[in-house]
Amino acid sequence: MDWLSHMEYNAKQSTIAKYHHIVTKHIIPTLGNVLVADIDYNKVNAFIKEQSTSGNLVNKSALSSKTLKDIVCVLKQIFKFAQTRGYADTFSFELLKLKAPPKDLRALTASEQEILVQYLKEHITYENVGILLALFMGFRIGELCALQWRDVDIQNSLIQVSKTLQRIQNTDKDSAKKTIVIIDTPKSLKSVRIIPIPKFIQDILIDIYQNHSGEDYILTGNAHYMEPRKYQYKFKKRLKQIGLKDINFHALRHTFATRAVEQEMDIKSLSEVLGHATVSFTLDRYVHSSIELKRAGMEKLVACY
Repeated sequence: MDWLSHMEYNAKQSTIAKYHHIVTKHIIPTLGNVLVADIDYNKVNAFIKEQSTSGNLVNKSALSSKTLKDIVCVLKQIFKFAQTRGYADTFSFELLKLKAPPKDLRALTASEQEILVQYLKEHITYENVGILLALFMGFRIGELCALQWRDVDIQNSLIQVSKTLQRIQNTDKDSAKKTIVIIDTPKSLKSVRIIPIPKFIQDILIDIYQNHSGEDYILTGNAHYMEPRKYQYKFKKRLKQIGLKDINFHALRHTFATRAVEQEMDIKSLSEVLGHATVSFTLDRYVHSSIELKRAGMEKLVACY
């Protein structure tokens, strides 16, 4: 818990809540009674194996690769902190091999996107405009939920992304609320960005802009925000209504990146629009090449023969 107290002055509130959950729900129940100096490779490896097979707090099933990776990341930081305080000797995590998180989010196909966009254009609501912003500008759901009209520069066709909304675990032991909603800066400095608004999105925003104050939220049209979980539910409800396969809201961001690459958008510009730290991350995690794009690329290679 010394490490957690130390991190409270060095990390965002949402990050602290995440660390607190990992430490109290996963690490302490298994390793809490073991001195840091007595923890070796065998103990850590056994802990990771246990978490990978039965670490799910709800049904004791296997944890996702992403959650397991987060736990190991926290362990590394705890050990590094312990070493700087002289509590433990050097310990290497290099021998611990974790499976890479699966790329389980897919991009919409061109035909699916066409069906969705046609529906959204025929049914302009605040919530549907948010879907269009994700699909054609790459917004994350938390960024959309925090987006207000004061962030939109209609005259210059720009949107400023400077905050995100999320519900996190409440680390205040004296509070009756288990979770709280916070509006904070995005996940990284690169995520704070300015995005140009496409012309047809600009026209839609102008139509619904009238009589709104800067404090009004885009997704609701008033001074009350909508939480990501509720917006995710509404999005999935729309998919079912249209007759499209169920996808996660974040797949719209993947779709935006994939279409951008298909239209040969400059990768550096795309990475900055998405708010990524590196171009390689954009290509590796967010771009889904279709068979049509692969075929076109192959044909270009032999076009001169």
